Amino acid sequence: MLHHLAQKHGPIMHMRLGYVPVVVVSSPAAAELVLKTHDLVFSGRPRLQASKYISYDQRNIIFASYGPYWRNMRKLCTLELLSHLKIKQFQPMRRTELGLLVSSLKQAAEIHEIVDVSAKIAALSGDMTCLMVFGRKYVDNDLDEKGFKAVIEEALQVVATPNLGNYFPCLRVLDLQGLTRSVKRVSKTFDEFLEKIIDDHVQNKENNETQDFVHTMMGIMESGEAGFEFDRRNVKAVLLAISTCLQKTSPNVTPSSPKTWPYHAHALGYVPVVVVSSPAAAELVLKTHDLVFSGRPRLQASKYISYDQRNIIFASYGPYWRNMRKLCTLELLSHLKIKQFQPMRRTELGLLVSSLKQAAKIHEIVDVSAKIAALSGDMTCLMVFGRKYVDNDLDEKGFKAVIEEALQVVATPNLGNYFPCLRVLDLQGLTRSVKRVSKTFDEFLEKIIDDHVQNKENNETQDFVHTMMGIMESGEAGFEFDRRNVKAVLLTLK
Repeated sequence: MLHHLAQKHGPIMHMRLGYVPVVVVSSPAAAELVLKTHDLVFSGRPRLQASKYISYDQRNIIFASYGPYWRNMRKLCTLELLSHLKIKQFQPMRRTELGLLVSSLKQAAEIHEIVDVSAKIAALSGDMTCLMVFGRKYVDNDLDEKGFKAVIEEALQVVATPNLGNYFPCLRVLDLQGLTRSVKRVSKTFDEFLEKIIDDHVQNKENNETQDFVHTMMGIMESGEAGFEFDRRNVKAVLLAISTCLQKTSPNVTPSSPKTWPYHAHALGYVPVVVVSSPAAAELVLKTHDLVFSGRPRLQASKYISYDQRNIIFASYGPYWRNMRKLCTLELLSHLKIKQFQPMRRTELGLLVSSLKQAAKIHEIVDVSAKIAALSGDMTCLMVFGRKYVDNDLDEKGFKAVIEEALQVVATPNLGNYFPCLRVLDLQGLTRSVKRVSKTFDEFLEKIIDDHVQNKENNETQDFVHTMMGIMESGEAGFEFDRRNVKAVLLTLK
């Protein structure tokens, strides 16, 4: 989508995500302006809901906004924690841990035991990280019953998930996605763990020979050498950032689950969803219990674009859908009905061949794909409406543009479908768009139907409009069938 917008509006675009102004760049020259020429202007950090809790109000170098604090914190981390001298200090520890790994692999080889080497390396990386940062190893459930990796993954997931409250501040208090509750819970877990570690270091600081990261940071805090406000919150923010990054960059090992279920229940907002992920489960849904799962959700778009779900695409499975399918199959798409238009198709194809012959005679370049697309469009109009329409008869944008806009609006996930309380706000503007498009279609279809009603005696070929209007006027449908149903079916076929 951004690619198409850039092609239309250029390599630098301004847009708004909710109330947040955004600049999108899409060319090397524009990227150089942002990342090199004016990098200081664009080097700030937004104040996200998650960063308020997970980084102690943006006190680490990941979320801190660019400025004196960020520069001082980066300098402190570079010189005191990540310098060559400091890393070299842990070389004996790394050699010892590597030796333990090699010994365990030797023992496993002697007794011909199968070893998960990826898991061993991940454990080695985790142990080294804990020894460097905290001064001791921690087992997986020391942080939380879920384990180190699970809690860190949850924290990263919560931070990475787009939060509506960041784009619409008025919605923050509602916490519609539950992200604020999740990040508060995770940050509380981390805080309690880090507080315990710091307290242990304060009580045992005289008994430690190796200066791990906690000791180094606490020493800087107590001495006041930082040169800026630096307290326990800063210490915990840096420790959490470093330990999370080091844990995350260790080899990714996904433990095999004792039982993987092929179907899962989820909720997208207030909408219950079942996800199936195996051939057997798919067969249950699509074949064995297909009638149970054959309904259609009541989407905002379908209310307007399909005349309140009156066509066979959006109509929910039931008597109406079955009757409508039967009507379309027997009256519009039967072999006899399609064969009725054979002379018209032959005529149109002849006109295409003639135009190609004329172009060949004068050596004119022809876009064959465009010609075939136009042929298909003309045939469709003649079958459905009884006459050809030029591109701007529907709207000044043209048939194709309006239809593509309608498909785009229908395909875009609408927050109002998942959070009904947000429908009235129309935060994405999708309801306004679909109303505008459906009004364009409705006016066009009304004009066509009126023309057919006025000239029904003069038409020899029964196009789809005549057929549908005849069924409506005769009452042969066998169910409620009025102009709305006619327009819904015609719009689907077109």
